[in-house]
Amino acid sequence: MLAQATSVYSLFRKTSTIYEIPAYQRGYAWGKSQIEELLNDVWEAKEADLNMYFLGAITVIRVDRENDFERFSVVDGQQRLITFLLFARAYEKFLEDKYGSDNNPAETEECKRSRSRAELILGRDRNDCERLMPIRHFRSHEEKALRQIVCGKNPPYGELQQHKIIDAYKLIDKWISRLNRKMDSLEEVCKFANYFFDSTYLVRIVTDDEDTSYQIFEVLNNRGQSLTQLDLIRNRTLRAVHERQHPKLDRAHKLWSEALEIAGYSIDKRSIDSFLQHHFSTVLSMLTGKWTETKDLYRALKDKLENTNDPLSLLEKLFLSETSLKAGLTVYLTGGQGVNAFPHETIAENKVAQEQLKRAAQYKVTHPILHALLWNSADAATIHKISALLANYIKRLKLTTSRLPVAKLGTMASEIAHKIHNSRQFTYEDLQTMLSKYDQEKGFNVWENVVFIDKVISNFNIAESAAKEAFIDIVNSKRESAGEVLTRSSSLHLEHIFPREPNFREWPSFADVHLKTHLGRLGNLTILGQEKNIRASNSSYEVKQKIYLNSNYWITREIPKRWPDWTPDAIEDRTKYLAELLATEVWKLDIPPFAT
Repeated sequence: MLAQATSVYSLFRKTSTIYEIPAYQRGYAWGKSQIEELLNDVWEAKEADLNMYFLGAITVIRVDRENDFERFSVVDGQQRLITFLLFARAYEKFLEDKYGSDNNPAETEECKRSRSRAELILGRDRNDCERLMPIRHFRSHEEKALRQIVCGKNPPYGELQQHKIIDAYKLIDKWISRLNRKMDSLEEVCKFANYFFDSTYLVRIVTDDEDTSYQIFEVLNNRGQSLTQLDLIRNRTLRAVHERQHPKLDRAHKLWSEALEIAGYSIDKRSIDSFLQHHFSTVLSMLTGKWTETKDLYRALKDKLENTNDPLSLLEKLFLSETSLKAGLTVYLTGGQGVNAFPHETIAENKVAQEQLKRAAQYKVTHPILHALLWNSADAATIHKISALLANYIKRLKLTTSRLPVAKLGTMASEIAHKIHNSRQFTYEDLQTMLSKYDQEKGFNVWENVVFIDKVISNFNIAESAAKEAFIDIVNSKRESAGEVLTRSSSLHLEHIFPREPNFREWPSFADVHLKTHLGRLGNLTILGQEKNIRASNSSYEVKQKIYLNSNYWITREIPKRWPDWTPDAIEDRTKYLAELLATEVWKLDIPPFAT
């Protein structure tokens, strides 16, 4: 690997250097905001007398030498490289309009120097304008537009990406004209051009293999529309098609465009990147039976693509098919975004199934299973029961552990999703059998009610987020009216009945030791609204009882009724009561038949 600081001029000064942009990369994407930001920033740096202006890094792979040309494949930097080339041509045209082609005695040395730099950057052979172009774009429309612009022709409008390059050139041409109008002399414009060519720097990182270049890229944060992990994923899939099924590359490009359009119907543009990364991770987990986190997505996808001779089928049938995308959007929106959006037809009109899907989808580890169900077009009744079972099982586990074992759960869920994907006959009973087996094998031990109850009773320090979820579900299980369903976002506060900072004269049944053995037990906790929680806080039980009796939540109102005295025995009794309530009614693992 070689990393070297280089000016814009030095980047192109060797006429034997060619930067190649693969056909599978996205096209030129910069618009007015990115182009004008770059030019204005360079202008401001010059006016501030800065020795140099730094424009980040570009990453390239050394390909080989061909007929005395040194070729580099661009991983990151296409937008800036093309913009530099367009600026050089627009500036050269500007001087041609002012001084003619060359040898004009009125042309100053400053302007001659800048003209010379522009010509060298453009790399043209006067006898063959296109022969020494420093950038070779393997997307034919963009290559054609670049060559015609550099050679001084007027390219016709064609494809959208060709429009982008033409529009960018016109923007730069207008920007230079505006600069000339506000300057006192043409000399100042030439000085700016020389500053742009000689004092605008980048770091060019050259590697000899693709894996190293992508690893380097992942930690870089460049200006403008720099690549994201999604761009890496897109380039990786298109590259695989390009290498193994080249005639079908246009179809692969179309699949990506259609996928972005489908996603755009349900989520805003800023969220599409996040959704598609989540989607690919979920599908890979389902396909391989191995948990794939988003941070490991690129490498996992690379391995999958390298082991198939038909990457286009992976895109068409699994990753970017309409069925798969709608399944992914449904899971993503109901889980990660917490909104009422159900693009998948199976549950679009079924409120009961939607409610259970939301409960399960709030845990990312369930997503491969839920995706597999929707992708296989499971009916609403099956989705309802499996979602409820998953949610209840994970909630049991969360309440009895200090930290949810995400990696183990993800592996378990991926294996289950893999079996669902490969079996059109997967049932709720199949999931029960598999969860029971995994529960023992992985040492979770929350499947059997008796064991789960014992684990709750023996847990002296319940995680507050898990306790809050438990009380929310308890309250929702016996709603007294058709009022609002409590959620994790509801304005609730966890209340310690025996308080964190007690005045032991007001709590005669307790001692210091109980702060360790009873304070954090489930039976010593409840929920209150914010105002009531502040008022109760470290008060005596006599004061708290009056507040609890006026609570909005039945689980809190019943405390002074069932336990008129608050003692360590009362905490143990209520802990057992709550554990049994959760095991047998609220988080039961034998889900009743589907009902509308």
